[in-house]
Amino acid sequence: MNNSYLRLSREGIFPITRNCKGESVERATGFTLPGTIQGEGKLAGTPSLFVRLQGCNLRCLWHLPDGTSCPCDTSHTWDVNGGRVMSVEDIVRTIDLNIGKMRHVVITGGEPYLQPDGLSDLLLSLEERGIHTTIETNGLYGKMTKMGGMPLANLTSISPKLTNSGLDAEGVEMSAQGTGVLVHAAKRAHGDVQVKFVISSAQDEDEIKEYFYLTLRILKPSDIIVMPLGSTTGQLAQTSPIALAMALRNGWRFGPRLHISLFGNKEGT
Repeated sequence: MNNSYLRLSREGIFPITRNCKGESVERATGFTLPGTIQGEGKLAGTPSLFVRLQGCNLRCLWHLPDGTSCPCDTSHTWDVNGGRVMSVEDIVRTIDLNIGKMRHVVITGGEPYLQPDGLSDLLLSLEERGIHTTIETNGLYGKMTKMGGMPLANLTSISPKLTNSGLDAEGVEMSAQGTGVLVHAAKRAHGDVQVKFVISSAQDEDEIKEYFYLTLRILKPSDIIVMPLGSTTGQLAQTSPIALAMALRNGWRFGPRLHISLFGNKEGT
């Protein structure tokens, strides 16, 4: 393994019972066991460990149907100089100490593709261990890099942003182009892919069909997930009927946020 590093968010690798030195640590889930479930997407309900990376190229702020705002629930990851640096070797050692019978690791952020070198080394080490990996990305970085030599996981999970996140039309167009690049790259690598749209209003459907029509043509309906906006059960109650109706009209997947129902909007779960 190369002597490479990644900048992690304050929760870093979670939920774990032991750090890379084997020392006992607290778990936000309240369980005595390490691990949680993937709360979103195709693998919802799958026992997993998470690695959250620091740094993001977006500053999302959504609005709910009742007019209230819903800020990004991981805004603490935005600062590229925040969090803490950890060697990939120590990250993998921590995963080894906590993975147990779980076979899934989700790499999220922030935006993981801001740290491609360390990310590539981490993916390689996990692949050698037979661990399934998911990268959660906003897709914009695909547009910036054209994905030349960029690392890919077993599942590329793209969450492109619409104007409901605060992007202007040009930003949504860039998001659509980057998403298309990533989808093609994942398919060329014979990997799995999903595209998750955060839904807050009926007009989001029009934007998806206008800006992402090329990507929609090459994806199966089951690869397209509409996920209600919200980080509380009350917020999700406003947007879930909108997302569900959208899924039914188009044959797309409806994507619940299981971790919210289990733990609430709680860091490290």
